[in-house]
Amino acid sequence: MITARVHRFLSVGVLATLAHLLAAIAAQSLLDMPAQLANLLGFCTAFGLSYAGHARFTFQVVGNHDIHAQRFLFVSLAGLASSAGITHLVHTSLGAPFAVAMIAVGICVPVLTYVVSKMWTFAEVVPRKSGYWHGVFAAMGFGLLCFAVLQGRLINHDTAWYLVATRKWLEGARLYVDLVEVNPPLNFYLTAPAIWVADSLGVADIRAQILLTCGVLTLSLLWVWELLHRTDEMTQRHKLGLLAGACFALTVPFVQDFAQREHTLVIVLLPYVFGLALSGSVVNSTRSGEAARAVFAGIGLCLKPHFMLIPIANTVALCARTRSVRPMTSVSNLVLLTMGLGYVVLVKLWHPEYLDVIVPMAAKVYGAYGFSMRSVIETASPALIVAFALLALAAVRDSAPRGFDVVFAATAACLIIYIAQWTGYGYQITPAFSLIAIASFWVLSRPASSVVVRVLALACLGLICVNSARIGLYRSPATTLFQPYLESAGAERRLAVFSSSLWPSFPLVLDSGGEWTSRYPALWLIPGALNRLQSTACKSKPADCLAVEGVLAQTRADVVTDFVGGAADLLLVDKNPFYIDDPDFSYVEFFSEDPRFLPHFQQYELIDVKSGFEIYRKKSP
Repeated sequence: MITARVHRFLSVGVLATLAHLLAAIAAQSLLDMPAQLANLLGFCTAFGLSYAGHARFTFQVVGNHDIHAQRFLFVSLAGLASSAGITHLVHTSLGAPFAVAMIAVGICVPVLTYVVSKMWTFAEVVPRKSGYWHGVFAAMGFGLLCFAVLQGRLINHDTAWYLVATRKWLEGARLYVDLVEVNPPLNFYLTAPAIWVADSLGVADIRAQILLTCGVLTLSLLWVWELLHRTDEMTQRHKLGLLAGACFALTVPFVQDFAQREHTLVIVLLPYVFGLALSGSVVNSTRSGEAARAVFAGIGLCLKPHFMLIPIANTVALCARTRSVRPMTSVSNLVLLTMGLGYVVLVKLWHPEYLDVIVPMAAKVYGAYGFSMRSVIETASPALIVAFALLALAAVRDSAPRGFDVVFAATAACLIIYIAQWTGYGYQITPAFSLIAIASFWVLSRPASSVVVRVLALACLGLICVNSARIGLYRSPATTLFQPYLESAGAERRLAVFSSSLWPSFPLVLDSGGEWTSRYPALWLIPGALNRLQSTACKSKPADCLAVEGVLAQTRADVVTDFVGGAADLLLVDKNPFYIDDPDFSYVEFFSEDPRFLPHFQQYELIDVKSGFEIYRKKSP
């Protein structure tokens, strides 16, 4: 029977592919349609034929075509994205012939499509309860609202750097050689779809990134709603309240860090957390669903090693709830373990420079990045942490609702992750704020919660709102300060910046349509190396000092090489370098130790000084 079904699946696939080709060719040749529009028409034709064939012929489903069609559309789009990703990975990144990439696509995409279609797309559908579409429309409407508010605005400098660097990578630059970044490579891969969407739709990279982030955010909300709708222990009002909490948690704490890595983490994490929190109360919960939520969450958890503390904390909470060690070997944990180990292996195979060069180098010098202890504590909003601790104690005394233990464990893990990093960067505390919001809505939407619990939950939400209102939407001082100079410096708007901070460079480069000329996003290696040399007793530890001096020498050589070869139209020099302890440090003096630097630097003239930056423009020939 399985063999017959596979034959039917392949037959329908061949017919749909032919229909796609014929429709696209006919549309372009007979109707003179643009190529992309003709291809879209072909895709729609193939989609209709493929769905009808698989639904009636391959899997022989009866009824519920609205749900099966939605699922099939998602699988089709995922297959399209997978084919693009496999092509880029095999052909562009690994350098294999295009034919090999097409063979890989021809094997992987149909197999994955068949498996997902059998296990999920055309699986038996449980009839929807009343009120299901209320949550669906709310989630989709909220995603559209986010895009409407954010499109056309600037994006945070961290995400802007990844957009610039990923485009260079897709154009042939080598990660960790031509682009020297301290973080693992996963976020480059997650940023690549935004570049493809920008090029396909002819929109700015920032707008494409916001569009994709809003799309994934909407998918996360729909997944959360699917779980809430299928639980049998909540009223409709309770479910909608938690959906509202998810909307709040995915946006309000991230007003300045939308699409940043920590934001990506929380977006993909929520279905996983809700699934664990509601375990035992979700009707028709399956292992495949648990595995899918773990895969979705694993994408974010693999962004930073610290993030893996979250599933560990959740497992501890479930072991305590069940008084058993069985949660340790759950499907989700096995999936996450496989993804984590597989990711490390892939990084070693495809980007060996990261583990062999970047990690050892960062271990020597990256500790200089960060703010004072006072700033670290203030950024964590002590009042909010105290309010949440009191809320947790009160909720436990009040017989906390099912799932609060998992949400609390995930929140505690995020707080520990923030403390472990100990830099004071605001975006690193946002996952904890987001999960505090979920915990607050979790008890607020429960009718039996006491007045004390409700007051504390409202206090937590109020403090999160106050913090976000104080910060406001992302604004880039660099675009106000430096963009007029960059736009008038030259037609190509090539920019070089000597600074250990990201904000002077990004998103200035994107917003002005300029070009970044360095392999470094910021001179992140210099502060730690200089500070360590000052604090190390080189006579007693000559090997340590020699290694750090080697880092400085390599960084100097790389920056000067890029400066000379990049032919920047505008140069910004930070006169008050962040994170460097020596008050007399000068980037110009530091780079002058390379004999190539001064002859090229003398081709620039100082035209202004603003906010501690000297602004140099290349002299006219």
